[in-house]
Amino acid sequence: MQHSDSLKNADTEIMIIMPVFRHGGAETQFRLLAVGLSKLMKVSLWSFQQLDPDDIEMLKKNNIEYRITCLNFWLIRNEVTKLLRYFFYCIKLSYEFIFFHYTQPCNKRLFIFQGFTMSLFIPLFKMLGAKVLFSSRTATPVLLEKKYLAWFYNSAHAISTNALLTNQYLTTIGVKKSKIWYIPNGIEIEREPSWQLPRPLKKLYVIARIHPFKNQMYVLESLKNTTQYEIVLVGRQQHVRYYHELKQFVKLNQMSGRVSFIDFTKNIHNLYEDADVVVLPSLEEGCANVILESFKYGKICIASDIPTNRDLLENRGFLIDLNKSGDLTETLTRIELTSEKELLQMLRSNFQYAKEKFRIENNLKNYFQLINSLFT
Repeated sequence: MQHSDSLKNADTEIMIIMPVFRHGGAETQFRLLAVGLSKLMKVSLWSFQQLDPDDIEMLKKNNIEYRITCLNFWLIRNEVTKLLRYFFYCIKLSYEFIFFHYTQPCNKRLFIFQGFTMSLFIPLFKMLGAKVLFSSRTATPVLLEKKYLAWFYNSAHAISTNALLTNQYLTTIGVKKSKIWYIPNGIEIEREPSWQLPRPLKKLYVIARIHPFKNQMYVLESLKNTTQYEIVLVGRQQHVRYYHELKQFVKLNQMSGRVSFIDFTKNIHNLYEDADVVVLPSLEEGCANVILESFKYGKICIASDIPTNRDLLENRGFLIDLNKSGDLTETLTRIELTSEKELLQMLRSNFQYAKEKFRIENNLKNYFQLINSLFT
């Protein structure tokens, strides 16, 4: 990776905005991006929630300056209150961004951020004279219903995506193709897995934030009449109502003894290593970290048969039709009947595929080239 003197200059700053520091795959990618870029240029981070002491220590260790503007928008249940609070936060953040930009001047400043709501700030940053790199993280058809976003996205200097399907959606609504950079997710790969295949399969891990789009209910409904599997739902409770629906379903169907919930944890590698099978029943995804991490840890992965999952998992795992209620149980049976030799061959191939195509170093190289192009 070539270093650019212009980007290493003290008068150049990369400001990465992360409303939530630890939440899901997008936040994992942004943390890795911040740490990786900090080795090549000045990087600052802005979060809208308090950081844990060890997170602060990690930022200091990598010479990443940080700012915190505490918001509790994600804790509000009432939709009307949430809307009013969001309007207030937009005003508050606009003031904070403007105040920061003018009180800490910088000749070359680039804001990097993601999320539908944050996209509304693109014109503001551009008006301030800063460069803007917006990241579209999920290949969702909802984009096709929000054509107005094309004006905001076209205001950015560049847009990064992690799935080719997202590129198609963006160009369909009118985003300029020349602004879009396809950069798939990257993962840290340090060592080979232990290559152990437990038989019979028992522990099924669903690793995703608790939200209807992640579709945890499909797994519970599919396995409510089976008793041989232990189901572990791992993820932050982003959607409180859906979380209570899941808990209620577990209680009504007497599944409490074999279904457990684990909130977001930093020691995610321990959970992957404990899993017999990783299940991702999402309704929509970008470049799914869960699939890549399954490859990394040498785990069997079952995922919903949607285009972006299919791109990663076809011939490398097992895809399920969400419209067929029995497809998950049939797939689990098929895995049990597959020889250990065949499964291990697939898992080893997956590990090599991830190691070659999705190393974090590749991701950082692509982002560095993109950022360098914005300042030259």
